[in-house]
Amino acid sequence: MHSRWELGDSVRVIRNVRNDGTYCGAATGDLLIRRGSVGAVVDIGTFLQDQIIYSVHFIDDDRIVGCREEELADAAEPWIP
Repeated sequence: MHSRWELGDSVRVIRNVRNDGTYCGAATGDLLIRRGSVGAVVDIGTFLQDQIIYSVHFIDDDRIVGCREEELADAAEPWIP
């Protein structure tokens, strides 16, 4: 598996991210990060050894949230909501 993003890269989440039950302090289903938000990759891990998970720090929301590769785009790419 090769990661598309590296530590420190600026990324934009392209889908609303809701709590799947793994984010402490929020109820399952709560909106964590709204699509279009920009953050920085702070860690890279895997889930079930077949999915790359990026820990992204969204500074405006002061949250670090795990995102899958397909949920992210380069922050420098044009964004049309």
